[in-house]
Amino acid sequence: MAEPLVTVGGILAIFKSLLDFATGTKKNSEEIRKIREEMNQMSKDLLKITLELQHIKETHGKDRENLILELENQLLRFQNQFSQAQDRNRKELK
Repeated sequence: MAEPLVTVGGILAIFKSLLDFATGTKKNSEEIRKIREEMNQMSKDLLKITLELQHIKETHGKDRENLILELENQLLRFQNQFSQAQDRNRKELK
């Protein structure tokens, strides 16, 4: 009588390999899902940081513009006062 090509031990080994493979695949799938969730959260955080930086940049730009305008106003006031003082001095000298 010929020996069978597949033994019970061989079938059990194949079954165990398939079970290990399925378990590993399930574990990998779960890890991939967690990594995707982390990546999504990181993307949201990065977008939030980008928007905050853009807001800060716009705010500082406006603050800088306001400071420049205030300096220009003060210079114009000073020029006006200086001109008036010069005119008074000229009139007094005449």
